[in-house]
Amino acid sequence: MFNVVAKRIPFGLLVVITISLVFRLLWLDKVPTGITDDELGFVMNSKAVFLTGKDISGVWSPYALTPITGAFPQAEIPYIILAPIIGPLPLSLLTSKIPYVILSTLITVLLYLITAKLIGKREAFFVGLTGAINPWSVFFGRTAYEAPIAIFFYLLAFYVLIRVKGWSILYAFIPLFIAFYSYMGTKLIFIPYACFIILYAWYGVNHKKYTRKYGLLCAMCLILFVYFFYSIQHQSTKTRLSELSTPHNPAYAEDVNTERRLSIKTPVTNLVANKYVAWGKDSIDKYLTVFSTDILFLNGEERSTFSLWYHGYFYYLDFFFIIIGFCLLYAVKRPLWFLLSGFILIAPIATVASNVETGFAALRASLLFPFFIMLTGLGISHIIYTPKHKIYTLLACVVLFIAYGIHVVNFSTIYFFRNPLYNSEAYNLSSRLISRYIKLADAHDRIVMVISDNPGNEFLHYLFDNNLYNRNTAATIRELMRQKKYEYHNAIFTHCSDDLDLSTNNTIIGKVTKQCLSVDFGIAKDNLTISNLSDGGGIYRIVHDTMCVNYALVTYPYGFSLSDFAVEQVPEQRFCEKFIADIE
Repeated sequence: MFNVVAKRIPFGLLVVITISLVFRLLWLDKVPTGITDDELGFVMNSKAVFLTGKDISGVWSPYALTPITGAFPQAEIPYIILAPIIGPLPLSLLTSKIPYVILSTLITVLLYLITAKLIGKREAFFVGLTGAINPWSVFFGRTAYEAPIAIFFYLLAFYVLIRVKGWSILYAFIPLFIAFYSYMGTKLIFIPYACFIILYAWYGVNHKKYTRKYGLLCAMCLILFVYFFYSIQHQSTKTRLSELSTPHNPAYAEDVNTERRLSIKTPVTNLVANKYVAWGKDSIDKYLTVFSTDILFLNGEERSTFSLWYHGYFYYLDFFFIIIGFCLLYAVKRPLWFLLSGFILIAPIATVASNVETGFAALRASLLFPFFIMLTGLGISHIIYTPKHKIYTLLACVVLFIAYGIHVVNFSTIYFFRNPLYNSEAYNLSSRLISRYIKLADAHDRIVMVISDNPGNEFLHYLFDNNLYNRNTAATIRELMRQKKYEYHNAIFTHCSDDLDLSTNNTIIGKVTKQCLSVDFGIAKDNLTISNLSDGGGIYRIVHDTMCVNYALVTYPYGFSLSDFAVEQVPEQRFCEKFIADIE
């Protein structure tokens, strides 16, 4: 069977797939060190959809094509896509990321196939290799965000259109439909993207044939887009409309008032200092920020869940090869150059259109990255095979192998060995540690009360980390979620409150936040802490501990090995001595 597969799949593509899977699967149960709240929502609700057909609280169904309810409505379809993979598997960091590993690898495969079809197999190999080791692709191939799902189906629609003819052209609507409902951030680019790939397929691939079929596909996409914005008025997604950036945002009025107050009055002051100009400046700033070399090549974004802080989404060398690939396409594949330029230009639209934070470029402008990867691969291929001389080609391969090897080692060191410590709390490691503590305390017949400003999320982390949500427990947990009564086994999760009774002998774990400052955790002398690994600052205070107090605890977390971050398998003594601190 392997021989049959090997004959059908080019050897170069097999190499690309293998490298891609290695980078995305390696130590996936340990790095990242936990799971963010947004990721957790996707994973737990996908599991619930598989088991019950609805979300974990039993209120929402994805089959209605409405966004899941909540403070920030999320996309409609990802849960249906993820459910068949996440549903049958036990809950863990490893199994929850498997669908995303597959999708990230398939994005690389699609870039290979698209390049092979439009340019050549040699160029496709280098595009595939670039995608397999690209920092952005690796980073988000190991997380559980929805943007890569949308990007995969956008690319799949593109590939379908450059391969099919006749009425089969309408099949491209299926991946376009799925892409549209897979991520809120890419909905605004749906129409321009669909028009670009339809126009390119009609003009550049099929030479103005099948005009009616392409026209019908374009009409279907437009109807879908119009229907969504009509129906949005009656959905929870309507709250997202308030996040659109417009000149009427109060923040722009404040900026204008400040600018006028600090300006010498002239006849032109009001012309250059008004809310429309302020909105225009801010929009241009957000647009150009997406192309910032600091974000793309140096440090990434400021938001810790989307960035390593010490490494961009591309390697330094990629900068030069992107430029070379861009110029090469202009010279030899002008229609494709126009197409990729269009993709790159529309990619930041979602970032510009949002007035909620700016640190989402890696997701909101995610369409940008696959095509930068393609340009990088094309640039590398051009440098290696121009001029056409075997000795030059061999030397170029050796030099680039060494140069990129250094880049990959640097990225891997930051991602696998530094980021788990300095950025551990970005992925809620403390919540994972609480889950492990509760599990270990159960063996000592101890009840643990967790006090935080968001007990519902902490409860979900507990269920996820200990694999407690399954077909047998789904109904019970559904009722607990509906009643907002977060008590299960030996765990109680509750809000910070002045009237909490802390005189109990149960173990208490309280979060150290502004909302919880009123809770007096000083009632016991044996206070311990779950500390931030980066600076030793207390995140949770533990009161009435009877388990970890028996071991030689540190006052500052240090000396970790990678195996320590397989938290669910760490023995009690090692767990206490590494993750629980005695600061008093």
